Amino acid sequence: MSLIGMQTIQPTLLIGKPMTGKTTGAIKKLGDPIIMYANEIPNDIYSLPVERGLLIEEVHYKPDTKAIVEIIRTYKGEIIITSNNQKDVPEEIKKKCKISRASRQWGREHITKVAPNSENPEPLDKSMYDVMRAFVKNTNREEVVKLLKHNKPSDNYLMLWLMNNIHINSLAFLDGHVKRRWSNNYLYELATYSISGFNYAQLNTPSRGTYSNLVKICKRVGLKANESHLFSILINDPDFEKKVKGRVSNAEWRKLGLGEKKLRKNKTYYSKSNVTLEDF
Repeated sequence: MSLIGMQTIQPTLLIGKPMTGKTTGAIKKLGDPIIMYANEIPNDIYSLPVERGLLIEEVHYKPDTKAIVEIIRTYKGEIIITSNNQKDVPEEIKKKCKISRASRQWGREHITKVAPNSENPEPLDKSMYDVMRAFVKNTNREEVVKLLKHNKPSDNYLMLWLMNNIHINSLAFLDGHVKRRWSNNYLYELATYSISGFNYAQLNTPSRGTYSNLVKICKRVGLKANESHLFSILINDPDFEKKVKGRVSNAEWRKLGLGEKKLRKNKTYYSKSNVTLEDF
């Protein structure tokens, strides 16, 4: 086949998470492509056979951008480039490609053909309610950590949900010693292993502003916002406990996991205006 007059075909940038069938779909489309990885481009890029097509894998990971751009410029056959995401693809490569997206269904269809009796993999994309439901019920804590790391709730949002689902001491430790001092992944792991999970456990959903109650109460009793982790220690001191009791409502006291405040007995007062001589 003569290459004279052949036009360069615009490459396809195929984006999708792992297990969405990017590689399988690309091979199916190209037939018998030459496969290379974006971080290991061979030196001899000018003698690649045009009729086979070219599959460049994992352009999101340390790609040899200069070499890939040169391939796009000079190669006359069809090129498909795969990536797990769009944001990590160098702009010089991205702007030269047409973007296509692989779906989970696409990948699942291939798995079904290869292993028809396989079970459908459990998707990791979950609502926060479903993540926390697994948090309190799932005894396989590694699966819970995996869910948290995949869905990446913010530290404050996670604390909001943890408030009524783990012990106050664990919450105080995570808040005072881990949150924003260590990575969120470490926070997810410590939070997950603070409880063991139980199939019949009840998930307590947070009300708006629940997490901020502890910080507000701490300020009310003279602690700084970043000293909330000291609360669980100081509450064992009778004088501090008395101080807290005088400054929080019964509802706040319950949210701190301290039971019920003892109600004061109502005193009976007599008005001086009702006193008569007969009272003496």
